[in-house]
Amino acid sequence: MDFVTVTECSLTTNVATLTVATLLGLRAGYTVAVQGVGAPYDGEVILTGAITTTVGDVTTYTVTYALVNINIISADVDGRVTPICTWVTDADIEGFLGISPASQLDADYLTQCTQSANDWSYRRRRAAGYDDWADTIPSTDVLLGTVLYGAALYRERGSVDSFASFSDMAPVAPIGTNMRVMQLLGLNKPKVW
Repeated sequence: MDFVTVTECSLTTNVATLTVATLLGLRAGYTVAVQGVGAPYDGEVILTGAITTTVGDVTTYTVTYALVNINIISADVDGRVTPICTWVTDADIEGFLGISPASQLDADYLTQCTQSANDWSYRRRRAAGYDDWADTIPSTDVLLGTVLYGAALYRERGSVDSFASFSDMAPVAPIGTNMRVMQLLGLNKPKVW
């Protein structure tokens, strides 16, 4: 997932303020991972603000979030804020597969596949020039492409290079090809406005 560099942090009246390099890909309401800023700032948080301030020729970008703690004066840091894409859920992929995880390990792996499919789809679409929000699915075809990709990751568990199968059982047909996933996500072609 693309991240935004954090250069300064402070905490006043239970509101953490991070100075960031840009607000590109960030907005209030986003769930983000704050890393490398240090305690108590680091963790998964929901942004309450994404603010642009211009004084003279200087423009500053800040993000804020609720953080219950004593006040901390401003300090220079070298951290990052990474948006967490929430386009599809475990339930979306589980519903497509038509099976429920058999154990907690399977459920944990399904969650990893869901997060990976969200991150990969979001990152690839941004690299292709789309200006998507991490918390809002752009369209139903992108939803289906992300679900197909997550389901393919889950189905490949335990196999060497493709879908798992058993020699005494009929092979399982692939649930989605890379070409179909790319097509649904609108990738490998110029963006049309």
